[in-house]
Amino acid sequence: MKLKPCHFVLFLFVMLLSDKASSETLPGLSIVTTNEFPYQYQTKQNNTALEGYNEEGISYELVKSILKHSGLKKYEIKWYPWARAYRIAQKEKNTAIFSILRSKEREELFDWTCKIFEINIWVYRLKDREDIKIEKIEDLKDYKISVWRDDFRHLFLEQNLGHRKLYLTNSDKSAILMVRDGRTDAFIFYETSFSIFMKKMNLNQNLFKKVFKINELSGTGLYLATNKESDPDLIKMLKIGLEKSKLTGEFDMIIGKFNTPTSD
Repeated sequence: MKLKPCHFVLFLFVMLLSDKASSETLPGLSIVTTNEFPYQYQTKQNNTALEGYNEEGISYELVKSILKHSGLKKYEIKWYPWARAYRIAQKEKNTAIFSILRSKEREELFDWTCKIFEINIWVYRLKDREDIKIEKIEDLKDYKISVWRDDFRHLFLEQNLGHRKLYLTNSDKSAILMVRDGRTDAFIFYETSFSIFMKKMNLNQNLFKKVFKINELSGTGLYLATNKESDPDLIKMLKIGLEKSKLTGEFDMIIGKFNTPTSD
């Protein structure tokens, strides 16, 4: 691959950084995540309980590329329910978490080590619920919202709106089903992955309509973030891995495969 002059300078900078941190002397890195299609998820091999799981998804592939190019040898990806993964990442040093949205509520909780890609967040309702009128963020207070417990959308509604009509679930699918079944009025979801998520979950996307973009949650990114007490060289090597993945073209190739907008 022929590098542009600006890329060549960045390549030399990355290589110099690489020489200062040796994977062999660093502590192991624990990486926690959760099943959230299409970002990272597990599927049974051959549909049997004995064959283990395949690990897939756009974020999963991007993080694996970052790890490969970082030179880190001692790491382990662990799968937990989101609330548990979130607590572990806050409490245990030398721990990273993905995919996590960067927001003002979380800004001081983590080192925002590697930006994966940008997202836009919308409020969705049933198409035939024309009685639901959401034209500004404050209008959400008037409706019952189903949302994934401890997810960034839950935290946003709770902290910024003092929302008292929240119905907490253990997955996005459950939140959507509550709206479909008339138990809640609206849910909040990623615009870029809505269609593929609904197809994978065998849900009819034509039942729903996006009605309001939450600007406060849009235009930001999903990240591989690390505990702020982690070894600085671990964080440095992850950042090197991200730059190397982009320089080789592998990062954009993975993004393109999933047809999702790239980050800056």
